[in-house]
Amino acid sequence: MTSEVFLQKLEQGGLAPPEIVASLRRQVAAAKQPIVPATIAKLLVDKGHLTPNQAYRLLDAGGTASAAPKPAAPAPATKPAGASAIQKPAAAPVHSSSALDDLGLAPLDDLPEPPAKGPAKPAVNQAVAAPAKPAGAKPAPAVVKAPADTPFALDDLGLAPLDDLPELPATPAKAASAVSKAPAAPAKTIPAKPALAPTVTPIALDDLGLAPLDDLSEPTPAATPAKSASKPATAPAAKPAPANKPAIPVAPLSAPAPAASGLDDLTALDDLGSAGLDSLESLDSLNNDNPLGSAALDPFATPADLNSLSAPPPAAKPGSGTQPAPAAPTAIAVATENRQTLWVGIGIGSVALLVVIVGLALFLWPRGSGQEEFAAAEQAYQEKQYAAAIPKYDQLLKTFPNHDQASLAKVHRSMAAIHAAHSSPPDWPRLLTAMQQEAGTLASESAAAQIHTELAPLLLPLTEYFGAQLLQAKSADERQASAASVRASLALCNDARLLPANLRPWQKLAEIEESLQFIARDELRAQAREQARQTITTKLAAGDVQGALAARSTLLLHFPEVASEPFWQELAAPLAEAAQRAVKSSGDKRPAETAAAKSAVLNTIPWQQLTGQASGVANGTVVTVVAGGTIYALDESTGDVRWSRYLGCPANVASFPQTSGSSLLVDFARRELLQVSTQTGQLAWRQPLASDPVGAPLVVEGKAYVSLSTGELNCFDAASGELLAHAQLPQTVTLGLQATADGQQLIQVANEGLLYVLNAADLNCQRAVYLGHDAGSIVDPPLEFLSRLVMAENVGNQTKLNSISLTGSSAETKSQRVDGNVSTPLLVVGSRLLVPTLAGKIHVLEAATEGGEPLKLVSSHSPATAEPVACYLSASGGGLLCAGQGLSQLTLGADKKLQPAWSAVTTATFDAAAQSQNQTTIAVHHDAGQGITWATAVSSAAGAPRWQVPLSLPLSLVSRASGEALPLIIPWQNIPASPTAATSAIHRADQLGAVALNEKQLLLFAIGKSELSLVDSSEATGTAPMTRTRKLPGVVAGMPALCGQQLLVPLTDGTIACLNPQTGEPLAAPFALATKSADFSGLPSSPAAIVGSSLFVSELGGTLRQFLLPDLTPGPETNLSGARLSFGPHALGDAILFATSRDELQCLQADGSRRWRMTLTHGPFIGTPLVHGTHWLLLTQSGVVEVRAAETGELVQSIDCGQPLQGTSLLAGNTLWLPATSGQVLQLSLAREQVQP
Repeated sequence: MTSEVFLQKLEQGGLAPPEIVASLRRQVAAAKQPIVPATIAKLLVDKGHLTPNQAYRLLDAGGTASAAPKPAAPAPATKPAGASAIQKPAAAPVHSSSALDDLGLAPLDDLPEPPAKGPAKPAVNQAVAAPAKPAGAKPAPAVVKAPADTPFALDDLGLAPLDDLPELPATPAKAASAVSKAPAAPAKTIPAKPALAPTVTPIALDDLGLAPLDDLSEPTPAATPAKSASKPATAPAAKPAPANKPAIPVAPLSAPAPAASGLDDLTALDDLGSAGLDSLESLDSLNNDNPLGSAALDPFATPADLNSLSAPPPAAKPGSGTQPAPAAPTAIAVATENRQTLWVGIGIGSVALLVVIVGLALFLWPRGSGQEEFAAAEQAYQEKQYAAAIPKYDQLLKTFPNHDQASLAKVHRSMAAIHAAHSSPPDWPRLLTAMQQEAGTLASESAAAQIHTELAPLLLPLTEYFGAQLLQAKSADERQASAASVRASLALCNDARLLPANLRPWQKLAEIEESLQFIARDELRAQAREQARQTITTKLAAGDVQGALAARSTLLLHFPEVASEPFWQELAAPLAEAAQRAVKSSGDKRPAETAAAKSAVLNTIPWQQLTGQASGVANGTVVTVVAGGTIYALDESTGDVRWSRYLGCPANVASFPQTSGSSLLVDFARRELLQVSTQTGQLAWRQPLASDPVGAPLVVEGKAYVSLSTGELNCFDAASGELLAHAQLPQTVTLGLQATADGQQLIQVANEGLLYVLNAADLNCQRAVYLGHDAGSIVDPPLEFLSRLVMAENVGNQTKLNSISLTGSSAETKSQRVDGNVSTPLLVVGSRLLVPTLAGKIHVLEAATEGGEPLKLVSSHSPATAEPVACYLSASGGGLLCAGQGLSQLTLGADKKLQPAWSAVTTATFDAAAQSQNQTTIAVHHDAGQGITWATAVSSAAGAPRWQVPLSLPLSLVSRASGEALPLIIPWQNIPASPTAATSAIHRADQLGAVALNEKQLLLFAIGKSELSLVDSSEATGTAPMTRTRKLPGVVAGMPALCGQQLLVPLTDGTIACLNPQTGEPLAAPFALATKSADFSGLPSSPAAIVGSSLFVSELGGTLRQFLLPDLTPGPETNLSGARLSFGPHALGDAILFATSRDELQCLQADGSRRWRMTLTHGPFIGTPLVHGTHWLLLTQSGVVEVRAAETGELVQSIDCGQPLQGTSLLAGNTLWLPATSGQVLQLSLAREQVQP
């Protein structure tokens, strides 16, 4: 068969891809010498595209055996003595023995001689080699070819028939991989021998468990020779065959691995594409270089040459005496190996089963119940042989873990360990360690209850010992270690599983825990103190005095007791020096302004002048008093108010200085320093201030000094108001300046910690003194007493009097404490210092003549009233004036005790110190029930009353009958009203109110009273309007509402009175509202407002109710989500306006639907809203008039009046009259252009 015929059969059988067949045809055609089919077949086998049996069938079917002449068999060789008589056939020439090596088989020459009765059986998985030939022997004669139909005797070779062999794996690759595990032996050179033509039919692929090439998946590349070489050899290397002995060819076990072996330099055929087929190494090179490696083929080999590797060996002829080669040694080896594996598995399984049986037997062997072991352990425990009991318990629990007394055994074992650690004398740390180790076992066992009484005598002394150690610890390390031990022992004592409540000494444990907390706090305090020290030192080095004081405040906030420690004395000097360096002074000047500041208020008129009670012309001496943030200039003889000015000053400012007929004032609301005429109140000049002022101005030798809250100090010319100098402290201040007796130095107390001494001429800081006071603890400026500065500092419920000497280079500070806190200024009377307290007690002190304290308490005066009230002290020619609960004059007797000389107005509470002038004592007090501030004058000699005038009170305004521009003032004090306890819970905070019926008629009412007052200015006599009083059928509960010609008044019994607004006569019997329930919450608690045919009223529960007139059918409800009405409801045109306690302003339509809702921006409203065109005017308590659009609620304009408002306002055209809390009536202009956005 030619190569072309072979390729045709290969192509027809579909055993190789067409592109590979085409590539082979090209190479065959281009070969320099003819290529036999065997070479092509071998290449395809090596490349994994044909199995050896497929190649053998192709070659045998084509008659390849006749393609080459068969060589003559050589003459048989003479067997030497002692050799086997069996003749062996000569093998075909083999160029390499790698095939045998790959199978791990040794040459037949290495096999032992078989017995005479039959051929020897080769070893499993070992190659068969030819027997060794003695030296000098002649070549062996040619072996006669056995007939094809004479099979080898498999039994003689020790092989099983193929039918008896176990089935091979379905995947050829697995068999190939098993063979490839044995590394290849080095190639051997063997002389050429005559080949035996194979006559045995090749084994079918199905018999070997191999799949056709078409059924195989993509071949997997095999390991490279280098990788195979890295594995240790498991089969012995074949010995070289003698030259005169033929090698017996052995058929391969299975198909080779998919990857080629020995042709690795060629690209696998499957991986070649159409473009890569031409790159296949030419077949000429295969012929010249013998790339097949393990096959005895060359370019001109015959099919017998290929059969020598791929076909089964021929069977020996009967009677020839020759031993045939094994038919399939690899399959037999597999079978034998399987049998061996089976027997090995059976043996291993038998051994494992035997081990399990022996283990079970040992486990089930009778061992006893464990009672004897438990009794032995318990005996040792009860005899207190704890060291011996512990191993006995351990052995018991190990041998009998499920013993019925296992829990008790564990508990006693743990207690034995604890007792063993409790030596004599006691080693408490060791005992604590043992308890901590055994606590888990004791707490988790059910038998632990049996040892509670045994454990308690150990736990309690243990805890007490460590508690005592904690108190005795000296160093921080000792305290830390003792504290840890105390915590651990307390944790054991507080564990109810170890120590039940009935055995726990609660009081003793509480004392130990308290000691632990004290020690812990001490440690924290020490750490915080050291941290504060470092921070203060760092801040002072950087010149940050405020930062250093902030660190001090933080420390004192958490540990107030540190304030009295000597720790601060170390920091006092550096802190004072840094503060002094931080004060910056400047001589910049700024002139004052003479024009008044711009304001929306056109005029400010005292209400007394509008009623004709004061003429405004001073007939005598004018005195000024301060009350409610307002200064009033009063006629000393009559009490008439000459002028007034709202300043917004705090309560601790009770007076202002006067110079040459002028008064220096501080407007706290507008941040200005003012000079006004004392007689008329006319403005002379004003000087704006940079920030909020504190305290009244200080006037010294023609200069006025004002302190600002930011720590800025200003010096002005008292006559012209020009700014002369200013200084900036590194701290904030809350008090004004104080001068020394000579006027050369100024004293400024900072908000905390320090006091500054400045030069009065240029405000340069001369020194700073560390006082160590807390922020806000000093409420009044210091004063000079016996050449020392004295200031009162509130510390707890006592007053600490600090006495400072400023003579010398260093400031000496001493202190004295008295009971009670101070809220009003101290007073010096001669050689004695008077200290008033919040409880109304007055302490009298004088300079100490001996001892370390600078002052000595000589007496204390208690108030005569049962309820203590702070008192204001002032000096008078006849003694000491005390204004508190009533006004009295006190004298200091020979026994150094205060005695009352006279008392006046004992039911009033005074707000400031009294002042005496021209034998008249004037003081200011207030009536909290009516909201009225009064000025009272009495005789300085005996306290006889002279006059009493109201300074401020709620006012209502109506138009005059004559049509004059000024409104008619209706003072509310004409209606004495104070709510009763029975009704105070159901009405609003403002108990007095007024309803304007028209511009000339005003209806006055008081919640909680059962009468109304109708004021009619059209029937006025002079300046006094006519007033009618009408009785009601019940008590007024809210604001009345005008509904056409009917006046509806809500009453506290839930009914509504219907009256004639002109006469007050009832028009119908009181009717009740249809409330949801009959309880108290259904009573009306707000004014009633009527819009169209609907009546709106609020219930106490927060629901706004609507009723349809005239039959008062309940309408829809507006839920206010729990909020209370704080303003309204008021009827404005066709809408209802009200505000809630949640700072919301809402507007409803007549049908109850919401028109708009807004958030309040200037606080709560007062009075009644006014309608001005398409805008609504709403007055706030803070003094702002809001102008809002009626349709949208948008805030169009805000007018700041500069002071709080109260009472009922009056709108006359574009002029708005507003009553203020100061008793002034303010005039505003509402020109059209002013109300535009």
